[in-house]
Amino acid sequence: MRCLARWGRGAVGLGAAGAFLIGCGAGPPTSRDPAYQEVLLDGHAVVCAAVFRTDAEHLKGLSGPNASQAGAFVNQPPQQPSLWMHDVHHDLVGVWVGEGGTILGSVPMRAMTRDLHPARRPVPLILELAPRLWARWSGARLAALGASCVPSG
Repeated sequence: MRCLARWGRGAVGLGAAGAFLIGCGAGPPTSRDPAYQEVLLDGHAVVCAAVFRTDAEHLKGLSGPNASQAGAFVNQPPQQPSLWMHDVHHDLVGVWVGEGGTILGSVPMRAMTRDLHPARRPVPLILELAPRLWARWSGARLAALGASCVPSG
C-alpha cells in the first residue's frame, strides 16, 4: 500500500497534531491507472513518471514491488501532505515543488517504513524519484510536468 496523510482531512486520526490518514488500499491494476508524463528539472526531461491526481491515485501511489520508480502527486488546490513508504519496495526521494515550479526541498525516504515525511507548507506538486536520479539533479531549481510519455521497461 502507499498512503498519503493530509493535514485536517480523512477518517483515521494519527495524533493530536491534526494529521489524518485518508486510507489505504491495494488491488489489481485497473483502467484508471495513472497517466505518465515527463518530469522536467530545470527544463530538461529527466524521467517518465506516473502522475497521480485523485485521492484514490494518491492512496495507491508507487506501492508494490513492480511500481514505477518515479511519481508526481498533483495537489489542486495545493495541500500540505505527509508521505510515507509503507508497501513501497524501494527507497525514494520526495521533492516538494511550490507555486511556479520552484523546488522547495527534498527528503530521502526509506522503503517499507511508516515514518511520516510532512511538507512544511502547502504544495501543488510532489515528485518521488529514485535516489540515483535525484543525486544527478539535486541542484535543480525548477520542476514541472511535461509531455505525455511511455515508461520504459
